[in-house]
Amino acid sequence: MHISSFPNNMSSSESTHRFYIQFILKYGGRTIPFQALRAFKGFTPEQLEQPGTRFVICTIRTEAGINTVGLCYICDYGDQACFVVVHPLYRGYNIGSRLLTTALADLERISCKAPIDDLPSLHMCFNAGLIATQFIEGPTGKDTLVFEKRMLPNEPDINCATSVKEGELHCLSPS
Repeated sequence: MHISSFPNNMSSSESTHRFYIQFILKYGGRTIPFQALRAFKGFTPEQLEQPGTRFVICTIRTEAGINTVGLCYICDYGDQACFVVVHPLYRGYNIGSRLLTTALADLERISCKAPIDDLPSLHMCFNAGLIATQFIEGPTGKDTLVFEKRMLPNEPDINCATSVKEGELHCLSPS
């Protein structure tokens, strides 16, 4: 299994973008909000230069070649879009949590929503280290939890540990 951020090792062609849209529609079911899907459809590689935007994919190598098993898209720190889609055959292996953790690694804040009746999504958000901060009515009328990650200016990064040499930090990479 390999998790990478776009555009590393990927083509940014229109056919590749279409493939990911079809992947989201096929395996995301009707769980992806329309506005988030619309944000992804308009996604361009140049948008990755904007703060708060991440696109991460998970692939595996099989006898048939390299296959995509999951993806995570965050736009505008989650205000425009924040979703994870994993192929049904690979669910239950924490791939969604790994994708989300990788996408969140260098974002100082994030906000995403999950309906309270979607237990796998809630589990994924908690496993990725997000904190439920609000209870709201979602766009479809369902009760929804708002998850956030916020780094305060003087708050230490939980992925960093002090090394044996004073003054140096050793940061752990989620990938």
